[in-house]
Amino acid sequence: MINKSLNLNKFNENLIKFLQNMTIMNKIATHTHNQQISPVQIERAQTEDAEAIWPVYVEGRLDAQPNAEIGLTHDDMQQYLCGDRGEKVQAGINEWRGRIALPSDTHQVFVAREQEEGTVIGVAEGDVDRHGDRWLHKLYVAKDYREQGIGGKLIENVIDWHQNERVKLKVASYNKSAGELYKRYGFEVIRILDVTYSIYDIQIPQLLMAREASKS
Repeated sequence: MINKSLNLNKFNENLIKFLQNMTIMNKIATHTHNQQISPVQIERAQTEDAEAIWPVYVEGRLDAQPNAEIGLTHDDMQQYLCGDRGEKVQAGINEWRGRIALPSDTHQVFVAREQEEGTVIGVAEGDVDRHGDRWLHKLYVAKDYREQGIGGKLIENVIDWHQNERVKLKVASYNKSAGELYKRYGFEVIRILDVTYSIYDIQIPQLLMAREASKS
């Protein structure tokens, strides 16, 4: 476990300052769930989108992964992603930049972008592993744009990129809303994974889900 004596207030201040300096977060903050947003375009991400993807990704994980039953707190997750004083932020942005630059025949990052202002409001990733298995990873939509079909559009684009072949994904078993979303797009639970990943030695229980290949 992490050292709970970390100055999380100082960390929060630094992280907030970083996010406020990013145009994406300033734009997202101006919306509410009830506002009608401009049309959304799903596009293949460019390396220059990495900085705008990062806060959407962080916000999504902070909302989805902390869980009292397994003992993973919001502060744990925040420190895991960004460091105790925000020192992991640039590395996180660079990692996204690297993922976007991977060969497009085996890897593709998609972004949801507001057409009016070009704001990145969602992200999803597809890839083909060394065994030839096809995956959907890292589906996140900015909080104020959820429940508007954007996650579904991102899923559809990843499925299309996989040419409607069989696609798999992993999801935390306690993330019920994500699981239900995936089911609406044809994914079914295959099994509970015996080997999970951990955050600060806390095991994250996961489900393996798959969408079978579509018949032509």
